[in-house]
Amino acid sequence: MLKQTERTEMVVGWYHSHPSFGCWLSNVDINTQQSFERLNPKTVAVVLDPIQSVRGKVVIDAFRLIEPNIIMTNGEARQTTSNLGHLNKPSVEAMFKGLNRYYYSINISYKTN
Repeated sequence: MLKQTERTEMVVGWYHSHPSFGCWLSNVDINTQQSFERLNPKTVAVVLDPIQSVRGKVVIDAFRLIEPNIIMTNGEARQTTSNLGHLNKPSVEAMFKGLNRYYYSINISYKTN
């Protein structure tokens, strides 16, 4: 669509919120991320929890999918798709919901006003 409108920007990801539920990817989110990664393999999904974000602490995380062929061969997806030094320690809830099986977390930085 950007090419059709002659814009030079590039989509690098998408974001959404999980109010009061924490940061993880649901099955719908995983399908959405698959669509984005088909267009750009380096696309990221950013999730924010605005309810848990209080008093300067922002609850936010970024994710990328693990390719199915990497999963089947027990390969390490993060070595082929990101810098190992930028990985977050996963929360128990995120691991229960598929983190490190279907997707992984990428360290992000942000500023608050």
